[in-house]
Amino acid sequence: MTERYHVEDHSILVPLLKRFVWQPVLGIVPPTFAANDLTLMGTTCSVSAFLIAVFLEPTRLTMALMVGLIFAYLTFDNIDGAQARRTGTSSPLGEFLDHWLDAFNLTFMFLGAVICFGLSSDRGVIIMLVACLSYGMTFWEQQVTGQVFMGRVGNVEGIVVTASFYVAGAVVGPEVLRSTALVMHYTAIDLLFVAAFAACASTIIGPILRVRKRLFEPALIFAPVLFVGAIFLLIPDIGARPPQFLLALLTPTLAGRVLIGHLLSVKAQPDPLLIIGTPLLAVGLWLSGATPVQFEQLLIGLTAYAGLRSALDFVRTLRTLRGHLQPNEFLSRFMRPA
Repeated sequence: MTERYHVEDHSILVPLLKRFVWQPVLGIVPPTFAANDLTLMGTTCSVSAFLIAVFLEPTRLTMALMVGLIFAYLTFDNIDGAQARRTGTSSPLGEFLDHWLDAFNLTFMFLGAVICFGLSSDRGVIIMLVACLSYGMTFWEQQVTGQVFMGRVGNVEGIVVTASFYVAGAVVGPEVLRSTALVMHYTAIDLLFVAAFAACASTIIGPILRVRKRLFEPALIFAPVLFVGAIFLLIPDIGARPPQFLLALLTPTLAGRVLIGHLLSVKAQPDPLLIIGTPLLAVGLWLSGATPVQFEQLLIGLTAYAGLRSALDFVRTLRTLRGHLQPNEFLSRFMRPA
């Protein structure tokens, strides 16, 4: 198993946030506080923001709450590694929790923005598609090269831009963002779509250009994701929510398996149902003249499967790495160290 990797960081915002936000916050975190607990606290904030986006109407108040939760997630996510280093508790378990939960958190953060800002069906599916692929390619590059590459515009910039739109919604109201033209009849939500798409697209293309080998492996990530997009585009009247939620869960399912392969020094095995079974099921439905409702049911079933598959992978990897748990960690209450 491996726990050491190199990070090449060209981020615009990370140095500023590290100096003025993350280091001061880290200074008040007790040395006895487990780094993995900071990771779990960040995930709690991210999930809470998503639940607000899904179950509450977008208002100035809900957007203000989401801003606070998103910035709290960003802070916890970027001080957990520093806490692990200063306490000498860096481990493969910490890397797994940090990166696997990032894949889960950020795609659901995108989905929360799609729902909250009312992006059109096609734009919402496109954003979720490129978000899913971007994380898959990031973990694939790490597995092949042992390096995490952070470009000038990366995850941190994407989170801050998304949060800035929530700030604007909290100030002027979400309806103003959706209806007020800013540049050539384009609204703030149009600009959010363009910015999110450009950031994810660069993260997809970058690893291919930098690695330029073993390119058959990304095909195993691209295939099910693009196939979900194709179902949405080719089947008239299909709803947008089933493919959007499926794409959100495909991120930890596909990219997560690549990360697990890297951490455990094993070959990442793609899920045969998602790679082979999904196209066969869809083609069978197509030939039988299935209705859009039946295709939606297929996507809902695949979403449930992807969620179960991700949960099983997560638990099994935790069990494999539980020997790195510290006695004072939250997870140690539920899982005995090996």
